[in-house]
Amino acid sequence: MRRSSGWNWRLKFLKSQTENLIKRLELIKDSDPFNKRLMNDCYDHFKALQDEVDRLIYHNNNLMNVIYQNQHELENMNYELAGTEQKL
Repeated sequence: MRRSSGWNWRLKFLKSQTENLIKRLELIKDSDPFNKRLMNDCYDHFKALQDEVDRLIYHNNNLMNVIYQNQHELENMNYELAGTEQKL
């Protein structure tokens, strides 16, 4: 059975929070002429953060898949290393 990654949960939480902020900014960013530039800058920044979070989720999932696919070999390496330490 596969355990969910703590990092994946955190990244999904960040993605959710970022999406909410982007939606809120989309509603108001062009309504205030005095703060239009600031709002648009914030919007662009949050979109970039969302892209980065998506990239991190993708790579985290790939890394977790590699770990699960090679779990048996990793456990054997740990066992062999523990045996070597006992001999020393």
